[in-house]
Amino acid sequence: MANLYHMTNHTYLTTRELSADARLDALRAMLKGFFFSLQIVHAVRAGVFVPTKCELLAALDDPSERMLLAHSIDPSEAREEDYSALQQWCSAVMRSL
Repeated sequence: MANLYHMTNHTYLTTRELSADARLDALRAMLKGFFFSLQIVHAVRAGVFVPTKCELLAALDDPSERMLLAHSIDPSEAREEDYSALQQWCSAVMRSL
């Protein structure tokens, strides 16, 4: 979780000079990591390991988690605002765990 948080912040800050497409490509790579982190967080919270993105999406209630996971499933939907949402999610999860 801390690695994803660090990577999100680092990438957001260090890619400011790149094109929007390059920034979104970097974000899409982090959304893959988000899925694996969310799998574990959900398993800890619910006591159930959900193996696929689609099954996990159906099991989630949190709108932010659902949005980020949906963008992980369909990376073409990723947008600049996902950096902030991902950073906030990581921060909140680290505080709660």
